Amino acid sequence: MSLSYQWQILQNNIFVNIPDAKDEEYCIDKVTDDLDRTQYRVIINDATAANNTCAVYSRIASIEVDGDPVLVCNDLVNISLDDRCLVLITPEMILEDPRFTNRVRVEIKTAQGAAVPNPVTSAYVGQTLTVSIIDDITGNSCWSHIKIEDKLPPVIVCPLDYTRAANYNFFPPVPLFADGCDPNATISLIKNDFIELECNRTDSIIAVRELSYVAKDKYGNVSKPCTFKVYFKSINIKNTVWPSNIELACKNISGNFADWDTNKNNYPDPGETVLPKILGFDLATYNPLLPKVLLSEHYCRVNITFADQKIDLCGNTFKLIREWTILDWCNGLVQKHSQVISVKDHVAPDVECNENTTYQLYATDHRCTADFKVPAPASVTDCNETTWSIAYLTADNDGKAPEDGIYINDDVVFNSKDYYIVDLPIGKTWIRYTIVDACDNVTYCYSEVEVLDQIVPTPVCDEVTVLSLDAQGKGRLFAKTIDDGSHDNCSKVTFGIRRMNNACSLPADAVFVANYNGSSYYTFVDFCCSDQTNNVQEVELLVIDASGNMNTCMTTVEIQQKVLPDDMPG
Repeated sequence: MSLSYQWQILQNNIFVNIPDAKDEEYCIDKVTDDLDRTQYRVIINDATAANNTCAVYSRIASIEVDGDPVLVCNDLVNISLDDRCLVLITPEMILEDPRFTNRVRVEIKTAQGAAVPNPVTSAYVGQTLTVSIIDDITGNSCWSHIKIEDKLPPVIVCPLDYTRAANYNFFPPVPLFADGCDPNATISLIKNDFIELECNRTDSIIAVRELSYVAKDKYGNVSKPCTFKVYFKSINIKNTVWPSNIELACKNISGNFADWDTNKNNYPDPGETVLPKILGFDLATYNPLLPKVLLSEHYCRVNITFADQKIDLCGNTFKLIREWTILDWCNGLVQKHSQVISVKDHVAPDVECNENTTYQLYATDHRCTADFKVPAPASVTDCNETTWSIAYLTADNDGKAPEDGIYINDDVVFNSKDYYIVDLPIGKTWIRYTIVDACDNVTYCYSEVEVLDQIVPTPVCDEVTVLSLDAQGKGRLFAKTIDDGSHDNCSKVTFGIRRMNNACSLPADAVFVANYNGSSYYTFVDFCCSDQTNNVQEVELLVIDASGNMNTCMTTVEIQQKVLPDDMPG
């Protein structure tokens, strides 16, 4: 392959051909100071190739007049961060003679000697750092101080001008802005001029607002002002979208006002419902401190007023007929509309009745019933005044409310303040509360009362009972045998018996009745021949009522042997 060569020299940042320098080598007869840092390269090409399509460029060669460089650093250099809040420290920034930058490296340290990364970040703004330039070939070095600064102001993305229908309350959003070094940079409104124009302009513009913002970072850099305008066009009040009829929930007498009642005056003021609109914006403004006044003078040459007629309903509820009037001052056009606002109560009272509590009473000695003063519901919440009443239903045998039971109020007494149920029987009774508000919304809740019998039965025993042993020397005495009219004030009674000594063993077929004061009682007791040695015995009768109350009495048993036993132990 035949090669061709063309040497080039860098002049004005462009490599140009050197005339007649077409050999493999290029020789310079004499190197002078004016050739210092001159750069050369050679283009190598296939001599047979058309248009130098296979050209290859050599590396750049540079002439350095001196031998080893003498490094001289600047004294103090102020360096500003870029828009990314970074700066790469290069030898050219530090050296007075930057010819030898391809053989030196940069080291940066804080005043305390800590290494600093390169590029330098905003963490070092305001600090003075030490920069060393070190020759990697000779080891020679010099150093300089640099001060890191942020000189770039925040950047504001300024919006285009706005055009809006005559909603003078429209205030454009704050322009977007950012600062590379200060995420907490601030933006301020420095100009807000509003000018109303005359009626009937050909461009329909009746007002203009001019706004200007500047942004500032923590280093005191201030952006250029961002200025834009908002043009407001006139409106046609015939296009008014009127508020529709609306129904609202009434107030809460517990003090929790309805959600719509923002100023808590129990009245649906215009700002709490809906205002007339055009193109989606309100035709007036509302001040909660002046709820009966609409501020519409800000709407150039358009004024809006209203008047309410109130009709009372049940309790705290009512209806308003709100008459709206809009006037366009430019052309004298008037528009009117009637709106109905209803404040109603469709919600039943929210009630707590201590449903998990069972009230307990004790029966009187002689009536075997109890009177119950019914406590009021634990809490009642409603937007109206409420009243309550009660009815009751006797529980079934398991203490539960009978299915489909009918609550009655036969023995309910009301003394203008409290409810009583008189003569409640022993056992459980269900109480039903009926809570009604002023608009006839009803809530039921339930509680339970239990009447207990703590009166012990009255035991009556035979004074003396004679018991004869049979031919086997045995005799059995049942508990009921020694009863002589035991009774209870509320229920029938049952019986148990026990011997006061244990001369005979407990029969295998004895039926246990109860335990009382540490002793066991059975349906009967047995006597045997051993009792002949002491033929007068004491037995105790246990009397039990239906509520489990117990009492005892004593009987003397005289044991006789009228039949000769078949086999009596000697």
